[in-house]
Amino acid sequence: MKSLTPAEETLMHALWIIERGFLKDIMEAYPEPKPHHNTVATVLKILVEKGFLKVKPFGRLHRYEVKVSKEQYYQQLLRLFIEEYYQASPELLLAEMIRLELLTDQHLKPYNKTNVTTESVSVKEEESKKSKPEKEKKKKKEKSKKKKAEKNQ
Repeated sequence: MKSLTPAEETLMHALWIIERGFLKDIMEAYPEPKPHHNTVATVLKILVEKGFLKVKPFGRLHRYEVKVSKEQYYQQLLRLFIEEYYQASPELLLAEMIRLELLTDQHLKPYNKTNVTTESVSVKEEESKKSKPEKEKKKKKEKSKKKKAEKNQ
């Protein structure tokens, strides 16, 4: 799925509300200031080419219908954002949100079925930054501590 320009996205927001319509309907749904109808017609054509809309002719008129939902588009944007800025790691994004205090345990509470806390996400993020040899050293240390504890019992 291709990304949208600001003009295309503004038009898609109007279409996501009405779901389908003719140029006249789309112009009515378009926010102020409204561009010239030729501009909107051109952007509609581009959105059809990009696969966001489908078009059905009715004589000389064309009815445009949403092909990509708002949710599908936002999911794709989020995936691309995470890939581009967070090494395709949702954990790194969460850790950054926690670090910036944009996400707290209170925010997680309604979704928390596995007792995930902001602290546990921060720990995972730190571990993902470590190199493989460091992780292996840590595992060896933990194993040796367990063995010592077992011997002392």
